Amino acid sequence: MRKLKITVAILVVLFVCQAAFAAFVPVQKADPAVTDQLARYCDILQLLGESQKDPVEFYKEFAAAPDEALQMILLLYALPEDGYRSVTTMDDLARIFPRGVEPTDYVSAFRRAAIHLAAYTARNGRLHDTAVINEAQAEFDIVGYKYLLTLEGNTVKFNFIDIYSEEELAVISSMLGMCVSGAEFEGISSPRYGEIDITTSGMTQFGFDYLTAYARCLMYAMIY
Repeated sequence: MRKLKITVAILVVLFVCQAAFAAFVPVQKADPAVTDQLARYCDILQLLGESQKDPVEFYKEFAAAPDEALQMILLLYALPEDGYRSVTTMDDLARIFPRGVEPTDYVSAFRRAAIHLAAYTARNGRLHDTAVINEAQAEFDIVGYKYLLTLEGNTVKFNFIDIYSEEELAVISSMLGMCVSGAEFEGISSPRYGEIDITTSGMTQFGFDYLTAYARCLMYAMIY
């Protein structure tokens, strides 16, 4: 309990220092470009933090990381912003950023997302349930092409119209695998045309929703 109070106190100080010269705008009134960016970064941080026993400490480490490390993470998860629909909602953002938000560069935005997630989690616990689910399904459409994601036990199946080269399929497989908690490269396969299977050690609803959002954006980018 004492450690938790100290953590909260440190994060409050970070808030005060950050807010000293900032002109924050309530989330609901902020520029969509600002909130979309922060929501996406909160998605990435929560995905990375799902398997962490101490998410507060994990987020604090990101908040204190050098710019080069944060740039590398953002490069690994980079996708065009068009087509991405974040799992973190506007209501979620309002809870994470109670003082509001402001425009800033992408590295500072990622760092702020980490600071605020640490503070929120220290006070309230995780934003999303980390219970493992055994089944889920999501479907989306891009210019007439149908895509289907299905979770069955510890396997995620991604079904699509196979219009891609072997090189493109290798890229799609590795990028999707990177977004599945507990996935290993050896657990990614394509048993038949138009299907990619990814074995995972356990997926949450948030993890499945994030994978769906990421897959939609990735396939959008592959077409356009």
